[in-house]
Amino acid sequence: MRAFSEWPGAKGRFYLQASDGKSKVIDLKIVTTRVKPPAAIREADGVVQLIDNALVVPCGERSALHILELQPPGKKIMGARDFCNGLRGHQILIEDTVESLTH
Repeated sequence: MRAFSEWPGAKGRFYLQASDGKSKVIDLKIVTTRVKPPAAIREADGVVQLIDNALVVPCGERSALHILELQPPGKKIMGARDFCNGLRGHQILIEDTVESLTH
């Protein structure tokens, strides 16, 4: 039975923001990741970027979590580039950024 359990696993809540400023919440199952050292990214601005086939999520101390594979709700596991190709111009943000944009 354990072979079919989704636990353990990691999920992340992100925000997809359209060019008109409207945003929607998306919860992604995070499948494969790597962490880069602190000097590897620029100042965290809350925007998730696609760099070298990975979604680069800014974290504290100028570090970043690189998401290589993920699973959107109701979809199969896919690479970060494939996910970004389906966004149709939406920008991916982390929660702190959305809160600062709305206040």
